[in-house]
Amino acid sequence: GIRNLPHDAYVKHGIRYEFTNVSQDADTYPILHDRNGVCSEHLQVASAFYGRVRASGGKALFFCVAGQNRSAALAAAALVVAGPAP
Repeated sequence: GIRNLPHDAYVKHGIRYEFTNVSQDADTYPILHDRNGVCSEHLQVASAFYGRVRASGGKALFFCVAGQNRSAALAAAALVVAGPAP
């Protein structure tokens, strides 16, 4: 789980780390947006993180600690929200 990630090693190697905790594994859980199309907190966190990394010329890795494929959805959505590179 998230507690087992090597946070100290990330800092040592200049890797910025943020997380959003998806607390449910249900197909109705709003990972990207709610039924009204309002952006979820998860997508806001992922988009803001990607924006900061992109602005600094860095690279971002999105992953799901539980291996539920949610990271791919968040990564794709963050790219769409960010739009084309300048």
